[in-house]
Amino acid sequence: GGHLRAREEVEELDWRLREDGKPTSDVRHDVIRIAWADRGAEEVLRDRLAYSYALMQCVKLSAVEGLAETTLDAMRGFSDQLALTGSANFITGAEVNSHIGKLMQLREFNLDSEVVETPDFFWEHSELEVLYQQLHRELQIGQRISALNRKLNFAHESLQNVNSVVVNKHSTRLESRILLFVAFEACLDAAHLFGFLPEGGLKPYLTQLLQWLF
Repeated sequence: GGHLRAREEVEELDWRLREDGKPTSDVRHDVIRIAWADRGAEEVLRDRLAYSYALMQCVKLSAVEGLAETTLDAMRGFSDQLALTGSANFITGAEVNSHIGKLMQLREFNLDSEVVETPDFFWEHSELEVLYQQLHRELQIGQRISALNRKLNFAHESLQNVNSVVVNKHSTRLESRILLFVAFEACLDAAHLFGFLPEGGLKPYLTQLLQWLF
């Protein structure tokens, strides 16, 4: 409990061996074309491995996007209800904090180097990074990360606004209760002064009032 669970994601692209004899692999129209002419099996395998890193990032990002969609759907309509009623009676402070916590969990994908950073594999095989970048661009991973962060940031700001209304509502209610308590205590003091209180003084009345107010 308390953790967001990613749905299973599968990313599929067609791949084929190049038939034009060119020595470099590439990506065209969602098809990965692996160069094989005059190349050894290990070279072909490394090309496929380079592309697989971009595919892995895409799958992980898709899972986060799916979680974000589910989480944001649960928050839709907050601004409409706030605009319609002028109050936050539709949600409690605990519920707001729960939504904020879920957003914080989602934003932690930015700390996952396997999603947002170039894999360490390409430090040792820099000649293959161009292949990884080809598919990275084709899958629009960079743009999708930016778009997801914009959505999460906007949702977080909206929740902070709702939370401010909830906190103000609670503060106003607490202030009203405190004022009522002070006024009641003043009345009891006056009643005691003029001898209208029964034996036992203020304590039983104040105890009952505190139980009712708080």
